[in-house]
Amino acid sequence: MTTCESCGRDEREVILVQRVYLLPEADPAQATPEALAASATPTAGDIERWCASCCATFPHTVVDTD
Repeated sequence: MTTCESCGRDEREVILVQRVYLLPEADPAQATPEALAASATPTAGDIERWCASCCATFPHTVVDTD
């Protein structure tokens, strides 16, 4: 079992991901969230292990380790 680093549940399988943050516009009335680009070369601190539920719920990019 591995612990999901997003929700803390113990899962049989987790997915390596890089969290994506959404930023609103400066004027809240005009806010349209925009995803930040994922790092082309994420460092170990940028990579998290997420369960399928967190992957379905939160913005992220899958980290390809191959």
